[in-house]
Amino acid sequence: MHTDTGDTDMVSIAAKNLLHDRTRVAVSAGGVGFSIMLVLILAGTYDGFYRQAGPFTENSGADLFVGQAGPAPAHGGRPLHAMR
Repeated sequence: MHTDTGDTDMVSIAAKNLLHDRTRVAVSAGGVGFSIMLVLILAGTYDGFYRQAGPFTENSGADLFVGQAGPAPAHGGRPLHAMR
């Protein structure tokens, strides 16, 4: 008779690996946390740039902005042809 203990064996192996070298686990967890922090900082910087650049150009009082045809506006605003 065959009993299926594959799941408990895998959990046991994983627990042994994690508990064997706690320093490695701590350094790895710290690295993952640090990388998540960097991604959040980058996302916040990106969002802050677009929140400030759009109103800056819209409230600048300029009558005309000159730019290259085709690319999306860098300030998050609307292209001139969409304002008509």
